[in-house]
Amino acid sequence: MRTTLGADAGLGPSVAALAPSSGSRCGWVILGAVIFVAIVAAAAFSALTNSGALTPHHRLTGSLILSDTTGGGILAVAGGCFGSGGYSDIREGAGVTLKHGDGKLLGTGSLGAGTGGSSSCTFDYAIDNVPETAFYSLEISHRGALNFSLADMNASGWIAGATLGN
Repeated sequence: MRTTLGADAGLGPSVAALAPSSGSRCGWVILGAVIFVAIVAAAAFSALTNSGALTPHHRLTGSLILSDTTGGGILAVAGGCFGSGGYSDIREGAGVTLKHGDGKLLGTGSLGAGTGGSSSCTFDYAIDNVPETAFYSLEISHRGALNFSLADMNASGWIAGATLGN
């Protein structure tokens, strides 16, 4: 409801002429600002979703067990062990790489110090901040990829182990 104050009330020209009408420029500016904010929010949400920032993240842990029953492939020294000969790349600091099923890098880690003896040596590793995706490809050193699904990871409690050797 609009009350007109003006000449009838003895106040001079009509104030109603100065009030904005419903189709005024101010209304369009506000509508434009609301639409702009909605578009920016939708774009930000889409970018966060595509980046994986909104998906749960996990810590992947595991162990590589190097086994050599024939001898010479593992050297044991001062309570530790490491690969030798054809297994010389299996040692503390060797790279551990986790990729999405399509090859996108998800995280990296490295093997910890080996524990065990000359016939079996175990190396632990961890990769932090792993996003959930349908499939994973895990590679230790240059030894080829091991593939896991999200269901595999959830079932194992985000522990992925491997064995190398004879």
